[in-house]
Amino acid sequence: MRLGIVSAVLVGCLLGAPATSRAAARRALLVANSSYEHLPRLESPKPSADALAEALSKARFQCQVARDLSQSALVAAIRQFTDTVQAGDFVLVYYSGYGYQTDELNYILPIGFDPKDQSPPGLAAFSLRNLQRRLELKKAAGSVLLLDASRPGPGLPEGLAPMPPARHMLVEFAAAPNQAVPDSSGSAVDVFTNAVIRAIGEPGSKPAAALARVRSEVSRASGGKQVPHLIDGTVPDFTFTTGSVTPPEGNAGGGTAIPTNPASIANASGPMWPMDGFDPRRSGYSPYRGPRQPRLVWKADAGSKDQNSPLIGPDGRVYVWSVRDRILRCVDNGQVLWSVPLPLNDQVSFAPDGALQVTSFTGRTRVLSPEGKPIREGVSENKFLGLFMWQGHSYNSNGMAPADSSITHWYFFRADDRLWQVEIDGRAAAPVIDESGAFYVGTNKGTLFAVSPSASVLWRYPSEAGAAHGLAITRNKDVLAAFGQSLISVHDAKRRWAFQGDGPGEAQTPIHDAGGTIYFGKGSTVYAISAAGKQVWQLKLDEAVTTAPAMDRSGRIYVATATRLYCIGE
Repeated sequence: MRLGIVSAVLVGCLLGAPATSRAAARRALLVANSSYEHLPRLESPKPSADALAEALSKARFQCQVARDLSQSALVAAIRQFTDTVQAGDFVLVYYSGYGYQTDELNYILPIGFDPKDQSPPGLAAFSLRNLQRRLELKKAAGSVLLLDASRPGPGLPEGLAPMPPARHMLVEFAAAPNQAVPDSSGSAVDVFTNAVIRAIGEPGSKPAAALARVRSEVSRASGGKQVPHLIDGTVPDFTFTTGSVTPPEGNAGGGTAIPTNPASIANASGPMWPMDGFDPRRSGYSPYRGPRQPRLVWKADAGSKDQNSPLIGPDGRVYVWSVRDRILRCVDNGQVLWSVPLPLNDQVSFAPDGALQVTSFTGRTRVLSPEGKPIREGVSENKFLGLFMWQGHSYNSNGMAPADSSITHWYFFRADDRLWQVEIDGRAAAPVIDESGAFYVGTNKGTLFAVSPSASVLWRYPSEAGAAHGLAITRNKDVLAAFGQSLISVHDAKRRWAFQGDGPGEAQTPIHDAGGTIYFGKGSTVYAISAAGKQVWQLKLDEAVTTAPAMDRSGRIYVATATRLYCIGE
């Protein structure tokens, strides 16, 4: 019998309850097993369960807390609790303690469990699959299983067995499958449960997005040593709380405190990087903070052609696609989950509600499920006819030569209103827009143009550094422009600084974070530089970077090369 360790947080969610005259209830069972008879005592289950129960009570849950249960008491507690569940209820079951895996099944361990005992597992422990089935039979509207302990112990191999997705059920391990992490020292709330408390307490927090934040924050706090594993069974929509739940002060007892980005609270459950440039203005501004010291977390094969800039969904999955091989790929923690073909010139983005959408140049929009399957289609009034969409208008760049002349005149214009146009000196790259509505356009001749909302040139700056590859704009109206092999900061037609870095290669489109740090790729190197243009760090990759970075809420950076997607963390 192959044994492993489980500490489980199990959460079932009322998510879109069926019509009924009874108001759906929020019910929670929290089990904390610490005082094991044949295994080392665990310190964190009891304080973790108490802290989570307090947070859940603030979110209007009816909580039952049970501690140090024998096998018979554990079976009775689960059966008694599940018997109270009614169709459509939101059910949360939290378990923290030891556990094991055998024959690809995971079990909760009572305090009398003996690793040396050869009794059948069903007689010595409680199967998580049985718990899943009981909730399914009760028709709980949805379930989330968070398996938290994965603790090492004598006679117990490491970690939990992978679990297949189940309908209307989210599953999250506190660590990767077959990985164990030590128990917290002292009377500490463990780092995973602390992250759960933070995530469900954020206003507007929804299950899939909350658990994705737990995974990102625990990974970052542990320096990548502990990476929770999320299995998404696609639960219906539900909001944990509209208020704020305060986590335990200081994560008492030595656990690593997990920072929260205040700027992320306003849209805590929305997509983390919904489109190229982050927002409709393509400002490149990240409301999060990137890594202070870089580390390659993972890399994934992501095609054989140049990629578009990565997008990041509400659940932390990363999406990358190529206009050459026309394949959209979904990547989670370094693994390509699925890929789907795209018609020529289709654009991929996230709607504000977190829906993944693919839009054609004719305005037809397909919404994809988390598994990449079309779930609905529609037609948008906005038609992508060129470089850029802004406030319902499509912008493009083109050159025209009169029949009696060999000189080509280049224009930046609205595709649906040719009266709105300005003459520029070459083909334009995608523009950015500042908060006053002014456009900034870089050309292949190396010139940066500032254009007013009424289509007049405000100023121009000749970089003399090469063709423009992409721009970003700060709130101070500093334009961060990738020209040739340089990244140049320009304000009101004046250069503030220029950064080239080491070695050859073309500078790619930058982004900038809430602390003012700027991130971009040049050749096969990713750079972080300060707002003053000074290098903060650099990280060498295997291939030349071809995209602008994207950043998730935990501060991880994602960049693509011609064939790979890279994740860079603290």
